[in-house]
Parts: sequence; C-alpha cells; structure tokens
Amino acid sequence: MNYLRMFWAACGGFRSYRLFLGLSNWTALGFWSLFGLACSIAIIITLLHQSEHVFPEIQRAAKTIPHLRIEQGRAVSNLPLPYYANTNSFPIIIDLKNTVTEPHKLFARGILIHEQDLLLWLNHQPLLNMKLKGYPEGDINPAYFENLRKALRQGAPLLVFLGWLFITTSGVIQAIFFSGLTCFLERAMKPRFSFSQLFRIATFSLTPSTLIVTVYFCLDITELDLRVIFLGVYCFFLVMATSACRNGLPPPSEDGKA
Repeated sequence: MNYLRMFWAACGGFRSYRLFLGLSNWTALGFWSLFGLACSIAIIITLLHQSEHVFPEIQRAAKTIPHLRIEQGRAVSNLPLPYYANTNSFPIIIDLKNTVTEPHKLFARGILIHEQDLLLWLNHQPLLNMKLKGYPEGDINPAYFENLRKALRQGAPLLVFLGWLFITTSGVIQAIFFSGLTCFLERAMKPRFSFSQLFRIATFSLTPSTLIVTVYFCLDITELDLRVIFLGVYCFFLVMATSACRNGLPPPSEDGKA
C-alpha cells in the first residue's frame, strides 16, 4: 500500500482502517514519520512567512526602548520596571522581575522580555517562549532583531528537523499510551485486538487530527484552542475506527479462544 493511499484511508472513513490491520508496525511508523515531516515543513514555512511581517514591526518598536541589553543570557536594563514601549502598535514589555504573567490578555500581539526568557504572542495567543541563554550579547535595537531574522532563515532546516522530531515522537508516545490503555480495558472482550493492531489504528488515527491542526495553524485560525481540537478529533477517530475494525475481526472459536 503506497503512502497516498494510506493517507486517504486514514482520513477517508472508519471502515478503511481495516486495511491497516494487516500492515506492519514499521509501515505505520514510516507513514507517520513522513507525514510528520510534511506537517513540520508547512508549520516552519508559515512561521517564516509570519516573521517577515512581524520583524519589521519589532524593529520599529525597538527604536522606542531607551536602554536594554543582553548580557550572559540575561536581560539588563536601568529602566523603571515594568516598562511598556510602543503600546499603540506592537508593544514590547520589559519586566525583569517577572510581575507581568499574561500580556496576551492586554494586547493582541507583542513581546514580553523577562530577565531570562522572552515571550512572543500573536492574536492573543502565546506563540514562542524562549530562554535568552545562547542569544548574542548586545544592545536591543533594530540591528539586533535584523540579525535574529537572518539567523532564523539560516536555521530553518534545523527548525524543520526539531519540529519533525517533536511531532513524530509525541505522536508515537500518544499512540503507545492509548493502545496500551485500550488493550488493558478490553482484555476480557471477545474478540479482542492485539496490541500491535491497536497501535496501528492509534498511529493512523493521528493523521486527521494533525492535518486539521496544521491547516488551522497555517491559515492563522487562532480563535480556537488547537490542543483541544487535536485531542477531540484524535479520540473521535480512534474510538470510531476501533469500533469499525472490531466488526471485521473473526468471531471467537467455541473453546473461547479468539
């Protein structure tokens, strides 16, 4: 079975999951790995596209900050804190004492700089929360952010790899967890699935939920909680696909064995 057919079967209907019962676990993992790579590429391209619009605004906002430096992975400033800059357009909040905790509720977008980390949010949703350790030292000004933008472009392949690693690993862990849980709950049922069969169903059930969340993210639909959508769609497909595949299992023999 080729990958395109597996993708169509994973998203096309619950009965089509019966096709996956005869596949190997390695085939399921190979499909999920390739699909995770495609989603990672789409997400990173979207982030780079968004950064092309965000960085110019950040550079303009940086002009309004009188004094701020990065030294040894820490933000240093002699400004009265918390300091709010450029609040009419793209706010930058300097809060080295960590008194501001939910700036995305105050402004639609902006940057919050704590002593050791930085938070970027868009459309009232946190987007990136990064430690300042490892950032180049120097004054925070438009040139500093221009250098960061160039570094982001150059690091795109690494970001794709890290995104792929996160998507693939978290998906496999989730599939193993739900497979083990389902196997435990139905241990007295006849007929019942083997762990490998449940693992394949759980792995391919990741496809629709991941696809929906990736499309929503790329279309910048942030009014909804993507984590809730992912978990809801995944559980729905997992339960319905398991039920549809159960109807295709052979009945137990007369001696009680499946």
